[in-house]
Amino acid sequence: DGHIHAKGIEIAGHEGEWATLERANAIFADKFGVAGKVSRDSHEGRGIRLRVNSTGLALWFAENIKNPNVSIRVPSFVMNSQRDTRAAYLAGVLDSDGRVRHDNILEQATSIYPEFVEDLRLINLSLGIATATHSLSAQRRRDNGENARVY
Repeated sequence: DGHIHAKGIEIAGHEGEWATLERANAIFADKFGVAGKVSRDSHEGRGIRLRVNSTGLALWFAENIKNPNVSIRVPSFVMNSQRDTRAAYLAGVLDSDGRVRHDNILEQATSIYPEFVEDLRLINLSLGIATATHSLSAQRRRDNGENARVY
């Protein structure tokens, strides 16, 4: 989970993901010239956060990754990347949002953004992975709290 604000970004995780957030911090230092700090969340429990104070990094994330209240899309640099990068992106989506349903169907992602689900479907197809999607009307999504899915 993450958050972009005017002065930087925050990425939240579980204490078992400390090494992953440290690796992300090292990538930010290497690729963007800015480093943050991984620390325990201010809440009681096992949460941790990587905080990076960089307006430039926040602007890059807003331009290339996600803006609040705007449909998420797979970034074009991922869509047009090499096979292993596209596969790694799908693995990350599956790891963060996927599940195996009670009927043993692997649900890769659920999103309120049908465009994002379509992007995931296209990446799957580019890798030779057969997929199916399920989308509900906007009214039904609001009424039932259901979202678009990719299987």
